[in-house]
Amino acid sequence: GETVYLKGTGNVDAISNSVVTQSVGTGVNLNGTNARYVKGGQTFWYNSSTVGVVWNDHNQNLYIRIGTVSGNVVTWGTVTAVAQSYYAGTEGISQGVNGSGSDSDYVVAAYRASNEDIAFALISRSGTTATTQNTYSTSLGGSSATRIVYDSGNSCWLAIARQGNYAVPYKITRSGNTLTIAQGSNILSNQFLNEQCALVYDPDNARVIAMSQNGNDLMGTVINASSSTPTATTPVSIINMSNEGLVTQNPDRFTME
Repeated sequence: GETVYLKGTGNVDAISNSVVTQSVGTGVNLNGTNARYVKGGQTFWYNSSTVGVVWNDHNQNLYIRIGTVSGNVVTWGTVTAVAQSYYAGTEGISQGVNGSGSDSDYVVAAYRASNEDIAFALISRSGTTATTQNTYSTSLGGSSATRIVYDSGNSCWLAIARQGNYAVPYKITRSGNTLTIAQGSNILSNQFLNEQCALVYDPDNARVIAMSQNGNDLMGTVINASSSTPTATTPVSIINMSNEGLVTQNPDRFTME
């Protein structure tokens, strides 16, 4: 008399009918009472009870704030202004994530600096207090999207920044309060027509996959960070969204994750 599902082995198993009650906590303003027009950002978990968020806004700053979670209540520490940032852009210009292992209490943020060049920041934490250790500039200007992940297989961060119709990859390693940033050769060349993109770490295969939107095609490439500078495979079309009936014209604005 139970509802079942077919497993990959060909056997069947019962479907649990238990109900989980969910609730949502009260929203809070992370940075004052004025409308600051958030432009881009990213959330992440330091551990099972500590969350962080980085973002930039129309006030031309990159911020970080850390909170502790208990049930559906977050107790936030003081907001920290990390660096001045360029406020234009809507596709995730400011991104940041913490590492794992010895890097678990450190965040590397990728953002577009006030001079419009891509920059990186190393941010440490003690409890819910964030401290900017250093910022690092690049000569890559005019980027309209960034993404960053932590590659635990190689104990480093990997970031991409869109430049024209391609992406520039960066391998980022930490020693103390100092970052070493290695720029690789361009990837997804002529495959990055639109701003939408994603960068994910695949823990099962210890690899990083970069994806870009090129018209109606979702393109993908694998980035290897085992050497001193990141390298990537030849990009392939993962899916043509028009052929699959997902879209009939180029999307205007969405975030790919």
